[in-house]
Amino acid sequence: MGLAEDVFFFVDLQQEVHLLFQTLVCHRDSSFGIEKRETPKGLLRAFPGKSTRKKDREQTEQRERENTMNKTELIAAIAEKSGLSKKDAEKALTATLDTITGALVQGDRVQLIGFGTFETKNREARMGHKPPNGEAVEIPAARLPRFKAGKALKDAVDL
Repeated sequence: MGLAEDVFFFVDLQQEVHLLFQTLVCHRDSSFGIEKRETPKGLLRAFPGKSTRKKDREQTEQRERENTMNKTELIAAIAEKSGLSKKDAEKALTATLDTITGALVQGDRVQLIGFGTFETKNREARMGHKPPNGEAVEIPAARLPRFKAGKALKDAVDL
């Protein structure tokens, strides 16, 4: 790019940033004292990960799928590493997951030294608020599964 093109690009970028700050309206809801921000949908493309364009969302989802191993791929990897057939690898994985799930349902911990620990955590009931109107709602108590990675797994991931 030439100097003139660089100047026009900079001026255009500066105008877009100025427009962005002008259109971000911050106000207080007097009834609840809640601060709200309103942003026009057209400017959401300025924030990474918040694209409103269908094509951008599809590309992001595609990148996430490429970096994610699903159950079928996991079964294939187990079969390849262990020398089992895919059918046997699927049975082994299903049995492992069912056993871990069953132990968690009973309230037991499953500790795999070097890999990690599966356990449940009780979350007490609490009060929350609906964002649109600030109405108070009770969030019920729940028992949730937790996984804590072991040292060997952490070290293997953090090359």
